[in-house]
Formats: sequence, C-alpha cells, structure tokens
Amino acid sequence: MFALAAAVAGATAGALLYVWWMGKSARRRRSIPQQWPLSARALANSEERKVWRWLTQSFSDHHVMIKVPVTSFTLPSAKEQSLHWYEMLRGVYCTLTVCRSDGQVIGCVDVLGDRGPPLSHRHLKQSLLSQCGIAYCVLAPEGLPTPHKIRAEFLGDTAAKAREPEHEDDDAEVHAAHAHPRNTTKIQQRSSSRVPPDSRRGELH
Repeated sequence: MFALAAAVAGATAGALLYVWWMGKSARRRRSIPQQWPLSARALANSEERKVWRWLTQSFSDHHVMIKVPVTSFTLPSAKEQSLHWYEMLRGVYCTLTVCRSDGQVIGCVDVLGDRGPPLSHRHLKQSLLSQCGIAYCVLAPEGLPTPHKIRAEFLGDTAAKAREPEHEDDDAEVHAAHAHPRNTTKIQQRSSSRVPPDSRRGELH
C-alpha cells in the first residue's frame, strides 16, 4: 500500500510539474519582446500595385481596398456555425476588394503573378463570392481589360454606362486640353491625386 501511495503521489507530482512547465512556456511565448524580430514591408508587390492603380482609376467613384479577408464582408447564415466557418476562412483574402461608399462590397480581384493564389483557393472564392452576389475575377498585370468591361462585370451593363459627374468633368477637361494645351498639366495633376500614393512610384510601369 505504501509503495502504491508513493507511486500515485509521484505521478501526481509529475503531472503537476508538467502542467506548470507548459504554462510557463506558454507565458514565455506570449510575452512581448523588447526587440521584435520583425521589419516593415510593402503591403503589395509591384504587380499587385500596378493592378491596384488601374482598378482605382477604373472605379474612381468607389473604394478599392487591398488584402481584405473574406470573413470581413461575409456572414454565416446560421450563427451556431460562425466559429466553424471563421476557422475555415480566416486565412482567405482577395488581393483587391472594391466597395461602395456604404461599405458594401461589389467585387474582388486576385492578381496573377509569381506568388498568385493557388487554383484551389480561386475556386473556393469563386464559389463563395458568387453565392453572396459578389463579382470575382483573376487578372494578370500585363493583360488588363478595359475599364468599361471590369465595371460591367462588377456593376452590370446599365450601371457601368452611368457616368458620375466626376467623369463628366474629366471628359470636359480633356476636350479643353486639346483646344488649349496649357490645361494639360492641370488635368494630369488632378488625375494623379486620385491614385494611391504608393502606386505613383517609379516601379509601376
């Protein structure tokens, strides 16, 4: 009996020691380091920035955001399954997301390149977003469609043909620039102000 009690006590002590050691290791991992082993990097590579700039110009009447997770603009139909779907989709995002001023997403774009999304991820997003009524397409920087085509894909033909006052003003200025070449500089300055600051750098060609 004494030997059995000693064995049980030893096993209990060992288990408690293991739990204490694991807790200490977890706390050490969670502790904030004095010097982070990290450095800043660009949010998008050169290919992604090229498409970002083009998409911003094509949707100057919308907001174009970069690398937004799909869990930010989709919602499970059944609340009791929210955690399951969040765990499944939390690492899924689109390179670029176009939304209206009210925050409603109308379409997403993935950029093909050396590190483009795998085919399985693209199929997943195509299926998910289409069922949510959100357009989705995959674009290569060297083969971008016309602005009207992408607007028709995201907004529908009727909405794509609608011209915002901003676009009408641009058209009027372009005609004026042909008649008065001195106005060209003013138009270029106004157009460049609508492009994200990073996309105006020299590497965007």
